[in-house]
Amino acid sequence: MRLLLCDDDPDQLQLLNRYVRRLGHTTVLAANGSDAWAHLNAGEFDVVITDWLMPRPDGLELCRRIRKKQFEPYTYIILLTALGDSCDLARTMRAGADDYIRKPLRSEELEARLIAAERVCSVYAKLARRQQELVLLNRQVREQARTDPLTQLSNRLRLQEDLVALSCRAERYGMSHSILLADIDYFKGYNDRYGHPKGDKVLRRVADTIGAQMRASDMLYRCGGEEFLAISCSQDASGALRGAQRVQEAVTNLAIEHLGSPFGIVTISIGVAAHQPSACPEETICKADEALYRAKQAGRNQTASSPGPPTPSTTGQPTQQRVAIHKAPAPDGAQPYTADRYVNNGQ
Repeated sequence: MRLLLCDDDPDQLQLLNRYVRRLGHTTVLAANGSDAWAHLNAGEFDVVITDWLMPRPDGLELCRRIRKKQFEPYTYIILLTALGDSCDLARTMRAGADDYIRKPLRSEELEARLIAAERVCSVYAKLARRQQELVLLNRQVREQARTDPLTQLSNRLRLQEDLVALSCRAERYGMSHSILLADIDYFKGYNDRYGHPKGDKVLRRVADTIGAQMRASDMLYRCGGEEFLAISCSQDASGALRGAQRVQEAVTNLAIEHLGSPFGIVTISIGVAAHQPSACPEETICKADEALYRAKQAGRNQTASSPGPPTPSTTGQPTQQRVAIHKAPAPDGAQPYTADRYVNNGQ
């Protein structure tokens, strides 16, 4: 063990040092309580053996300081004292000492006390290791609870936590972000035709492809089934829409066969909505979901953006809202086109 020995009597300190070293332990010497406290703050010690009666801080005060700071690993304290009254010994325990040795010092008694100290220190060391293991395990469990096992993307639980934090930043600092909601087109038909194992591979490839198009500051989640949600930080709707178009085209360029789709390959549709500082996260997701619905209604393999809430109708007719629609290029490299469509909210 590594011991800190403290006594203001040089002869007593050297005698104690010789006894301890004969037992095979390493030592550091301190001539007073202040020096001992400095050593304790500079390094780790298994055991501190200190005299009681010293210039301040005395042995009792040193015990109190050690217990108050709660050094890790646990520091075992043995107090040396010439006092033999039972009340005095109780005071040493209340101050934080684990054991005491009456002067004059005897090597046999010191050896016995250090054997007990080593046992206690060993138990505390094991407890500390178990505690570290539990902390690591809890961290792993927390991470697993927030990770989709198939795609290794973040899941809905982490999404909810991140949305709350982002909403607070948007409200407090005016930081913008946009929501991209993506859905694989005709995916049920893909699973029915090719089987769920191949469907799982498609989900992983699409997830990897979307992630590769994201910026380092963006966040990507699997919301369930074949649906993905991305948060594009510090991005307005137009910038997020351009990013969504890149994602859509990247998935199209995978050219994964899907004979159950009219496109003949796996494609995705994406809805985009910019978050307004005054809105709650759920409202922004609903806007992105509405834009996704419009992209699907327009023929799928499309990207649509929702620029904001619709203008209230004064005629009693369904309110119309302008939504930008982007169709991905065909696998043979045909150029994409963009068009403005008017879509009824009542659809």
